[in-house]
Amino acid sequence: MWCTFFSTPYLMMKNSLAKMNASWETTAMLMGDSWIKTIIRVVTPNAVSTILEVFSYYFINAMVTVSAVIFIAGARTMVMTTKIKELQYFNKFNEVFVLSLMILFINLIARVLFQALANGRIKIKQKMRE
Repeated sequence: MWCTFFSTPYLMMKNSLAKMNASWETTAMLMGDSWIKTIIRVVTPNAVSTILEVFSYYFINAMVTVSAVIFIAGARTMVMTTKIKELQYFNKFNEVFVLSLMILFINLIARVLFQALANGRIKIKQKMRE
């Protein structure tokens, strides 16, 4: 299971970097920029939409993953997904339904916001090229 949390974002970032023009490395070396400075000034602005998609992927998966969270949940640190398991144990299915809908709506809102941010970033980049 942990492999999917790494492999999908890794492939997203790898494909994003593969689409970039390879001359930025040469330009950075000619300008005398360090590796970190090049990442911050060149790579990050060009990969913002992919970074937002990776964050969206982690956010949505963290909202629905119970298996890893259930081991670190305590009396004061209960997460909504662990609350669902507790309510299922006490046969309170109306509350389970409401909590599940809340998680669904939060995920939908987050996905729309991340998509809007990514699309807005792409439109700004296209306007700057014109």
